[in-house]
Order: sequence, then structure tokens, then C-alpha cells
Amino acid sequence: MLGGALALVGFRIWAVVDAWVVPPAHNRKVRALRRSLGLTPPPVALRPLLAPPQTPEGSGGVAGLSLSF
Repeated sequence: MLGGALALVGFRIWAVVDAWVVPPAHNRKVRALRRSLGLTPPPVALRPLLAPPQTPEGSGGVAGLSLSF
């Protein structure tokens, strides 16, 4: 049981480290590839977001900001 708990903690630590380390390196590679192909980077946009009600009665709604990059 102790071995399983240690494995669980080890995998959790690995997942956190992997989530913080790998994406920036992958993103750098993708950006370099896009630059070499002559593609423009996608624009960063902050837009208002309005969504219709999701309830059958049609009451309420959703409002907020959408950030795309």
C-alpha cells in the first residue's frame, strides 16, 4: 500500500512538472516552423462574449470576455 501511495505521489509530481515544462518547448518549435513556412502568427484578441440561455425556460444567459491567442 505504501508503494502505491509513493507511486501516486511520484506520478502527480511528474504530471505537474510535465505540464509546466513541455508546452513552452513545443510552442517554440511550432512558432519556428510557422515562421519558416512564412505563416503569420495568429492575432491575440480580447472580445466580449455573449451566449444565449442554456435552460429550456430561456431565462438567464452568459456574458464575459473571450481571450484567444
